[in-house]
Amino acid sequence: MENLIIQNPDLDGSSFSLKGKNGICVILIHGFTATTVEVRPIAEYLNLEGFSVNAPLLPGHGTSPEELNRQTWRSWVEAVEEVYNHCKGEHEEIFIGGESMGGVITCYLAAMFPEIKGIMLYAPAIKVEKLGYSKYIRFFVTTQVI
Repeated sequence: MENLIIQNPDLDGSSFSLKGKNGICVILIHGFTATTVEVRPIAEYLNLEGFSVNAPLLPGHGTSPEELNRQTWRSWVEAVEEVYNHCKGEHEEIFIGGESMGGVITCYLAAMFPEIKGIMLYAPAIKVEKLGYSKYIRFFVTTQVI
């Protein structure tokens, strides 16, 4: 079976940076199976207000389900840590925001780096009901490449 790439050709979901003017940087983290498309509207608004914004595409996202399944939460955290380390060398203050799983990564990084000035959470996936059942779904769902 060939790898199915899940990506909307009309939307750019790659990593992006927007340079601001006020010395403050906001790192925005998208959710699980999503791309930076979901954080772009708030990134553009924040940038118009003078903030620099960095939005990394997390490893495996915007690729194929097989590639996404090869990633771990550590690879996603490490990708954001790399962006954070780059940004802290160029900005006076850093804030981090995340949507869904990106919100969980935001909380984790805020705990690891107390110098982060603040966090913004959008529907953080702090608790997902009955998530343990997800390991059994493979017995009931078949995949087809279209």
